[in-house]
Amino acid sequence: MSDPTLSIVTIARDKKEFEAWRQRLSEQTFDDYEICYSTTDGIPQAWNEAISKANGQIILFTETDTYPLHDDWLETVVDQYSDNADNVVHFGEFRGYNPFNFSNTAVSADLMKQYSLNESYAVGEDSELFARMDKEGVEFEHDLNVPVFHESKSTDKVLSRSFDYGRVKARCAINHGRLGPSKNTDNTTYNSSNRDRVLFFVERIKQVIMSQLASVLFFIGFGIEYISHLISGTNRETE
Repeated sequence: MSDPTLSIVTIARDKKEFEAWRQRLSEQTFDDYEICYSTTDGIPQAWNEAISKANGQIILFTETDTYPLHDDWLETVVDQYSDNADNVVHFGEFRGYNPFNFSNTAVSADLMKQYSLNESYAVGEDSELFARMDKEGVEFEHDLNVPVFHESKSTDKVLSRSFDYGRVKARCAINHGRLGPSKNTDNTTYNSSNRDRVLFFVERIKQVIMSQLASVLFFIGFGIEYISHLISGTNRETE
């Protein structure tokens, strides 16, 4: 039996969460795929385990709280990715801001075999991976014509994680000289209807307020981590 074209990689807290997500794939028109998932403890550890199971030519990262908007989602992703087979391509999500993350992002298996998640990053592990890949010359593309719907995180989770994400970005800046892909907002394509739907979510009052609060916590975390690094470097020099 030949290897599948597509390996869909995801992680879940438990098997029940995974099964609910897998049910959403049952009506997809594309069927030349395998599902590789992990429920192991630790986010980067789970991703690494799930990736290690992949046999497909293309790896599509997704998350269990995402929802395909069309039954040809997988088919379209494979077709679109064939035009950018040497790149990391983020296909977008209806969540407002569309950074490179593991929700709806495709990578060739040959490229992904050269990398693994840094397991010292409890959160923001994808940001660190993409910053490292970008530093080494990997190309990144946005294609927002094949988005998924991604559930918004709860208020407490957004705020609690923003501080940690700030620290992650500071570590990326210190270790890799960048916060993530340097072309994170370049090379973006989307049609007008998708753009309007994204703007609809951005304009929600709650999301705007949450975004501002999260930004404050993010920059506090970033500043603390960066200053701590500078201080520790100074102490080593004076010893």
